[in-house]
Amino acid sequence: MDGFAITRIRGPVSKGWIRLLILNVGLIGLADLHAATGSDIAGNYSTWNSGDNQGTGFGAWSLVQGSGGWFLGDPTSRASNLAALVTSGKTFGLWASGYVDAIRSFEPALATNDRFKISLGYQWDNGARGFNLLNGTSEVFNFNINSGGMSWTGGGSYPFIAWGGKRENGIQVDITIIKTASGLRFTITSPQDSGLNGAGSVTASGVTSFKLYVSASGGDGGDLNFNNLALDSVPGDVTPPSITLQGDKLVQVAVGGTYTPPDPAVTVSDDVTTTGNIVVTASPLDTSTAGLKTITYTAKDEANNDASVTRIVLVGELTATTADTYYNLHFPSTLTLNPTSSGSVYGQIYVKGATLGAGQTPNIQAWIGVNSANTDPSTWDNAVWKLATYNSGQTGNNDEYSKSLAGADYPVGNYYYATRWQVAAGAFTYGGTTGPWNGTTSVNGALSVVPVRDVTFAVDMNVQISKGTFIPTSGQGVELKGSFNNGWNAAGVAMSDLDEDGIYTVTLPIQGNASDSVVYKFRVTGSALGGLEWEGSSDRPLVLGNLAETLKPVTFSNDGTTFAVWSGGATLNAGNLAKYAIGGGSNLTANDGQAPVTGGDATTLTLTAIIRDDASLTVVGEAVTSLADYSPGGAISTVNGSDVGVDQTGVPSGCKRKVFSVDRGTDDRKFLRIKVTK
Repeated sequence: MDGFAITRIRGPVSKGWIRLLILNVGLIGLADLHAATGSDIAGNYSTWNSGDNQGTGFGAWSLVQGSGGWFLGDPTSRASNLAALVTSGKTFGLWASGYVDAIRSFEPALATNDRFKISLGYQWDNGARGFNLLNGTSEVFNFNINSGGMSWTGGGSYPFIAWGGKRENGIQVDITIIKTASGLRFTITSPQDSGLNGAGSVTASGVTSFKLYVSASGGDGGDLNFNNLALDSVPGDVTPPSITLQGDKLVQVAVGGTYTPPDPAVTVSDDVTTTGNIVVTASPLDTSTAGLKTITYTAKDEANNDASVTRIVLVGELTATTADTYYNLHFPSTLTLNPTSSGSVYGQIYVKGATLGAGQTPNIQAWIGVNSANTDPSTWDNAVWKLATYNSGQTGNNDEYSKSLAGADYPVGNYYYATRWQVAAGAFTYGGTTGPWNGTTSVNGALSVVPVRDVTFAVDMNVQISKGTFIPTSGQGVELKGSFNNGWNAAGVAMSDLDEDGIYTVTLPIQGNASDSVVYKFRVTGSALGGLEWEGSSDRPLVLGNLAETLKPVTFSNDGTTFAVWSGGATLNAGNLAKYAIGGGSNLTANDGQAPVTGGDATTLTLTAIIRDDASLTVVGEAVTSLADYSPGGAISTVNGSDVGVDQTGVPSGCKRKVFSVDRGTDDRKFLRIKVTK
């Protein structure tokens, strides 16, 4: 038979005895050869290194590290709660600034009804530490501890435990794993916090090894301690009953009152035991003092498998005097609206054991209130409170509620808002910006309802067009961005040039009080930016008025001077164009211009004029032998001006003094004029 060695028998042996020996071997072969048994403790080791094995039922330790290590030690000097983990003054321990793993196989792999137990201990919750079960290299179960709390496979979790008290003295976690025909059944318990207790099952085709791990945990308090490894088998029925809570998970009862649960409080079933043979017990509920209490219903089948479910009971009113509850005005702390806009206000609530996981917790209601006075929200009239809606997109330990506020519902002015909360029929409580409202560190939010007016913005792109840096036909466009409305982070507003004159405009409703200042800028968009994007100049200021207004066009980046700017926005016609392109005037009322000066001699006719140095303008001289020749089709000769060697004294910025000169020829009748086109 496989697994047995035959030893030669010395000396005479009767045939009957040999028959008996063979019969016993046969009986052993018919028995269940797999009866899991194994154990290991840190006290078995004087040193602990990779490849060591002082236990039974397990393979040798495989210790792997990247900026980390392992040790045998006693953590009770800093964590007295971990005394139960210590054997012969030792526990196994891992630490890591990077990572470290301690891996060990089951010898053989776990079979149905095998049970494995291990105890973990920790203090700090920085980094991550925990325990895995593996099938080959695949993870089939995980228990993890980090700064967000504890979580385990199957959706179980327990929130962050604040430093001090039980965690300062250490948290012990006992994990029991039972292999079932289809996977694993597990329980998690802690002597320090019964709220951490959990149970569940997962599907797994096999379990071949386990791993302890630590990453980025820091110094002594960041260690993961573990000990008391045990392996045995449990008989037959290993599946716990199914127990389901009837009615709401969260309820409320007055101090000193009597809580009457739904009938029935739970429903149960089991894969083997009939419902009538399942024993259901409920933990007592103390209503003599206020606070968050629990009733735990436990169902036990005939094989002593048990499962439990918890109802959270608020005795008295919702308060935040303990770490068990929390509520606030979550976001935003300030809000600005106008009569055409709206914005949402959010509040969050945490009730230990009730608001964990997905889905709305029953028996919680929330309101958003808006009041004209910055006072205690508990004094506000009931009419100001509007029922908030549960936000199903919120994840984490808190439930979130929100309400959209419309600016049209409030006259222009300043207001204040807060949240209001109620559990079941309990009293109202009120949330401020950092938690329960207290009027000092947790206060009301501030709402401003401001007027809105249309403002038309305009930017002249002709200088950039004349430079060839802005080419509308290439897909380039212009948009407006600023500090108004949703701010610089909002999408830019596209501008248009419907008459194709190079001036882009857009009209926007701008919110704000009269005399408020905003800033803005223009931006070129498109894939072929040609060296442009944001304007190179400083942000442009705008002081809001009471009424709608149309702003005068400005040039992009204040680059050069175009007619739309230096003419004061006057209508572009031939008279205005000549007046302001020739002579140096800067606006319609300018008196500092200079008229062209005629000159020359018997052979030469000249005109000297101050000309705007603007790439969007074309300025030439035109000469004829007869005034009548200036009519269309006449014999006109073009004369270019020159500034070479010409005195530029007194010439305004952005202009040049140029001389236009033409030979009189044989005809002493010669006429010379200056012509400007745009």
